[in-house]
Amino acid sequence: MGLIESNNTNAQLHIALLKGIPPVNKNIDDENAWITVLCKKLSPWWPWIATGEIPLTANKGKEISEYQGLNPINRLKFLKALCELR
Repeated sequence: MGLIESNNTNAQLHIALLKGIPPVNKNIDDENAWITVLCKKLSPWWPWIATGEIPLTANKGKEISEYQGLNPINRLKFLKALCELR
């Protein structure tokens, strides 16, 4: 359900994976800060670990609401890319 709905389970999974990629951001445990950290970590690596354009990039906090509006397929792409990077 965490992939279908952007919920706490989804957040906990991403946070756990992000904590394994140095340097660890101190604000990662804030409510939705993990989305910004996710975008910043994946952006430079996306061409090597995923196909196509990155569905979302860090954009002064707008990425948080945009992530929550992403379809489940794109959320799954982010999770897969995060696993590849980890």
